[in-house]
Amino acid sequence: MEGYSTTLAVILVLLLRLGAPILVTVLIVYALRRMDAHWQEEARRQEGTIQVGISQTPCWEVRGCLPEQRIHCAGFLHPEIPCWQQFRTRDGLVRAECRDCSVFRDAPVPALAPVK
Repeated sequence: MEGYSTTLAVILVLLLRLGAPILVTVLIVYALRRMDAHWQEEARRQEGTIQVGISQTPCWEVRGCLPEQRIHCAGFLHPEIPCWQQFRTRDGLVRAECRDCSVFRDAPVPALAPVK
């Protein structure tokens, strides 16, 4: 009987010694995966609000451009790219008229892209 209780005690100690760290590791992995899924969903939602046309009025409507002007406008032809990105100067700066425009000033600040 004493050998049986000793064997049971050794098995119990091994289960505690090995099982507790494994259980804690599994719980941490589960929590991190849930957090990652939450952050990815949040990033997807933020991506949708950065695009022009979803979160703000297009520049040609704000500026009241005529249909004849729109067909020659890069902002109208490519509404997925913010208009001020298309009208940059040769050295990459945003033009002064774009900086003064309410479309540029009211645009949401884009989030940084993840480093790959």
